[in-house]
Amino acid sequence: MDLVKKVLIEKINKSEWWHVFPRDHDAYTKRGKFFASTFQQAAFYGRPNDIPSRVLIKNPIYGFFEAEILKKLFPETYKDRILSENADSKNWYKKRIALDLAIFRKAKLLGYDAVILMSANGKKYLENNKKPPSIELNLLYPPARKMIVRNKQVKPFLKWVGGKTQLLNDLEARLPDNIKEDKVIDCYIEPFVGGGALFFYLKSKYKINKAYLIDNNKDLILTYKVIKKSPENIIKELQKIEAAYLKLDNKKRSDFYYEIRKKFNRQREVLNYKKYNNQWEKRASYLIFLNKTCFNGLFRQNSNGGFNVPHGRYKNPKICDADNLKKVSRALKGTRIICDDFSLCEKYAAPKTLIYFDPPYRPLNITSNFTAYTKNGFCDNEQVRLANLCKDLSRNNIYILLSNSDPTNENKKDKFFDEIYDDFNIQRVLANRMINCNGDKRGQVKELLIANY
Repeated sequence: MDLVKKVLIEKINKSEWWHVFPRDHDAYTKRGKFFASTFQQAAFYGRPNDIPSRVLIKNPIYGFFEAEILKKLFPETYKDRILSENADSKNWYKKRIALDLAIFRKAKLLGYDAVILMSANGKKYLENNKKPPSIELNLLYPPARKMIVRNKQVKPFLKWVGGKTQLLNDLEARLPDNIKEDKVIDCYIEPFVGGGALFFYLKSKYKINKAYLIDNNKDLILTYKVIKKSPENIIKELQKIEAAYLKLDNKKRSDFYYEIRKKFNRQREVLNYKKYNNQWEKRASYLIFLNKTCFNGLFRQNSNGGFNVPHGRYKNPKICDADNLKKVSRALKGTRIICDDFSLCEKYAAPKTLIYFDPPYRPLNITSNFTAYTKNGFCDNEQVRLANLCKDLSRNNIYILLSNSDPTNENKKDKFFDEIYDDFNIQRVLANRMINCNGDKRGQVKELLIANY
């Protein structure tokens, strides 16, 4: 590869490019997707939107004059194809589109992934390892790095015991190399979605073509579905609850909390979980309120399925985060949200699917057993069933990433996960875990990241 081309690829792949909407609504079908960085291109084809995209090109054809590109693509007829600037604007525009289409088709046929036109002085900049001041970038394929949105990170809408926000960098580092390089996940499945920290993080940084979020907590899944379908309605419900709650003193806040908890548990007995109705929105708002104001953000059910976490004392809890709920709703568009057992993921997994398992953690000791998110719990037999499923999925060329507690924090001889995932790669990372009845046990503990690649 020549030096100019090498530097050009490097500079473009590190840049952010504005997506230009053409004035001609049919221009996409006539020309293909167009990306530009210059004001002149934006002024001619339309105004850029406010979301920059990153791209990944590997084999562009480039030139410092259009004639140079034409000569590379059409060596015998390039002189006849050079577009005169003397034609009237209407005919010139039609000829411009026709010529662009011919260039793009031939370049794509020859295996190029982009057509790049620069100003005459561009070569001098590239030879000095600098990006030229003017570049017209035409992608011949959908961008591999799409819509990396700055300052629009979506956060989980619930606090969740064992949430992965603090481990996101460690989890991203353990993604398959091709996913990290291309920033594309063809299919993503999370069978214990919980608060969804990793899903929302990946959704903000990667292009996810298909996604399936699964959990057997029917109230959690109901809430995801409500936010996806009716964010404005749940925001209104939460705003009413927040206004009523925050004006109360501590004693009345506690009474208010237990009244909502009672309504939430009674509603479960009569609610139709199978068909969306306006009671879903009320229930989702109750769940979010209880989560934001209960002790340590726990979700715990008793043997009868009733929510039984006591009231927590927070001075000014943010019960309704309207802006984030709207972002969550947008992030969930096109995502399948399913209430079922974790084993359902096998139905949707194809080769190269990425599945992230974040099951209820195996308790390190008796006092840390706060993982009963549903009344059925998650015992060692379930952990073994999950490990066997992971082994079956691995045989189908599916990427498996899993997290869990590390028993060796308490007992150096307890190799439970090392044994049931003996064919997998196991990495130990540090995490701060705050929920524990013994205050002196709070702090950093080792956790496991397990992968089959």
